[in-house]
Amino acid sequence: MEKLKYPLLMVHGMGFRDNRVIGYWGRIPKALEKCGAEVFFGGQDSNGSIEGNAAQLKKTIEAVLRQTGAEKVNIIAHSKGGLEARYLISTMGMADKVASLTTINTPHRGCVFAERLLELADKILTAWRGYTDESCFLFAETDGEPHNTITPIARMRDGKFQLDLVLRNNITTPEHPLGVYHPHAKLHHIKKENIGLIEVMGLAVLPSRLKQELFDLADALVARVPTAEYPEALQKHAAWAQEILARMAERSKK
Repeated sequence: MEKLKYPLLMVHGMGFRDNRVIGYWGRIPKALEKCGAEVFFGGQDSNGSIEGNAAQLKKTIEAVLRQTGAEKVNIIAHSKGGLEARYLISTMGMADKVASLTTINTPHRGCVFAERLLELADKILTAWRGYTDESCFLFAETDGEPHNTITPIARMRDGKFQLDLVLRNNITTPEHPLGVYHPHAKLHHIKKENIGLIEVMGLAVLPSRLKQELFDLADALVARVPTAEYPEALQKHAAWAQEILARMAERSKK
C-alpha cells in the first residue's frame, strides 16, 4: 500500500469518546499505521452539537498540521462524525485543509426513525412538564418555578434505535435542599453524587471510594469496634453502623 501523502484523522460518532484502551475503531488504526499512515483522532465531545464538535475538530486539525508540517489531512468519519466533518468543511473555512472525507454509515439524508423518536420524545416532554400529582408530592411548578424535566438517552441496541426518557422532578424543600428526589442527607455517606445516566440505565455504579470503606466497615462491625474509635475515613458511616449494631443486638435477644 502506498503511504498516504497526508495525515489521517479518524472522527468517531455519537455517544463515544476517543480512548486508546477501549478503542472505538477496534484494530483499524493499528492496521492503518502498519501501512504507513499517520493516524490521529478527532477528540470531539461524545454528545455535542454538530456545530460545537466541528469547532473542536477544527482545532484538532490545526494542531495536527502544526505537529506534522502537513498542508492537509484525510478524514475518515463514522455516523454523526460525518455530519460534523461536512459542517467543518462547508461552513468553517477548512475546505483547503481537508484532502478527502470518507464517511461510514453517516445519515446524510437524515433518519426517519430518529425523527419519529424525537417527535414522540417531544410529545412526552410536553405532557410531563405540565404533570402534577399532589398525592405524591409531585408538582410541575411552584411559585412560577418549573420542576419537571427529562433526561434523554439515545442509543442503538441490537440494530434498533432506542430512546430512554428519564422523567425527573427537581423540587426542593428546606428539609431536602438538594432535591426531594435527590439522595437524601442520611444517605450521603453512601452516595451524595447526583443520580445520573449510569444509574437510570440500570448500571447502578456506586462511588469507587466505597469499595475499601465497606470492607473496613464490615471488619469493624464484626469486631464490635466502638464507632467513636472508627478511623476518619469511616466516621461518616458511624450513625449507620450504630443502627446496624442496634439491630444485631435486638436479633441476638430473640
